[in-house]
Amino acid sequence: MKGKILRDEVFGSTVYDRKKLIHSFLNHEQTAETLVKDPGIEYWEADTTGLRKDIIYSPIRIYYELTTGCNLRCRTCFNSSGNPLNDELTTSEVLKLLDGLRKEHVFDIRFTGGELTTKEGWDEILQHAMDLGFGVSMNTNGVYDDPKNLEKLIKIQPHQVTLSFDGLKETHDYIRGKGNFDRSFQSLLTLYNAGVPTRTNTLITHEVADRVEDMIQFFEPYVSDMAFFNMRLVGRARNIQSRGISYSELREFNQKMSKIVPNHPTIRILYREDGENLNGLQEYEKVGLSTGRCPGGLTRFVMTSEGNYHACGYLPYINPESLVPGSFLGNAKSDGFAVIKTWRSSSSLEEYRKLNSKTTQECFSCAVYDSECPGVCLADELNKYNFEGGVNPYCIEGKNLEFLHLRTKK
Repeated sequence: MKGKILRDEVFGSTVYDRKKLIHSFLNHEQTAETLVKDPGIEYWEADTTGLRKDIIYSPIRIYYELTTGCNLRCRTCFNSSGNPLNDELTTSEVLKLLDGLRKEHVFDIRFTGGELTTKEGWDEILQHAMDLGFGVSMNTNGVYDDPKNLEKLIKIQPHQVTLSFDGLKETHDYIRGKGNFDRSFQSLLTLYNAGVPTRTNTLITHEVADRVEDMIQFFEPYVSDMAFFNMRLVGRARNIQSRGISYSELREFNQKMSKIVPNHPTIRILYREDGENLNGLQEYEKVGLSTGRCPGGLTRFVMTSEGNYHACGYLPYINPESLVPGSFLGNAKSDGFAVIKTWRSSSSLEEYRKLNSKTTQECFSCAVYDSECPGVCLADELNKYNFEGGVNPYCIEGKNLEFLHLRTKK
């Protein structure tokens, strides 16, 4: 199976790299040049006749929360995973969904949870996604009651396995349970030694901020990527807010990282959560696409275990009693195990896209954007209304964006 795929778009094409799990946009002239220079590229022909010009053909990536079942009870879990939902899609339904997403030229599936390996048939699901030609990655806690899970992962050979580490041993075990650092690290070593590409995800707490360089040095020999994220005060994380960092502390963390990262050129270290920075937005604008710092609804979609579509993975958990823009867009079963209809015509998704663009412009107009602050997350802005004072802890200006609101469900 070829590494790169080219998919038709109204503006030209999207090129996706399965091995690196990244994409780029090409105009018509660049598309023609690429097809000539790289005749071995896998070509996905798509009928773009009459399609909208401001969005891509279909999502590049689906984050699929395969189950809320989990063998741990992590203190920072934003979706409070533990028990699976009663109406989660069955294995046969998931396989049918994957077939539908492949027909609609979705490139990439990132399986998450809960702990996805607790779902019956998880290995059949991942193998089917690989066989269909998706870029396949997964998030896991690395704690397996069944030792055969590692054997199955090694046999499947996903394009990337991300293991969560919430600090070094003492901090990680406080958040995820005593002894789980060693168990997760042993899983990481086993996967690494078997040639499976590995990455770590880490939520930024006070302890992580203090010892981040120690963490990088510890994991660097065994991973290709390390990513550090703000702790969202959603789900169980609301109960340990004191461990989260403020804007000023986040700024200090980013400044520290800007000095540390150049010293580790052999791995890719992600922080600041600026995946959609100014240069990235210019790539969207270059081909006439809608823009926003959040990739939700622009290049990515989230699907929860019962088959519901969302613009962002945090939205369905911010406030279940409220109607958050983009928090429910449709359901895979009722939509015929397809996504394109929702992607192109959901009114809630359109609202989210507009809020994304407007919030992004608010960030760009801020005097400290990109010098001190990478810009706020739209989910954090919507989540702030759940707390006294309604202040986003990650916004230096503490702006009151009147156009953002939660509507109570009727």
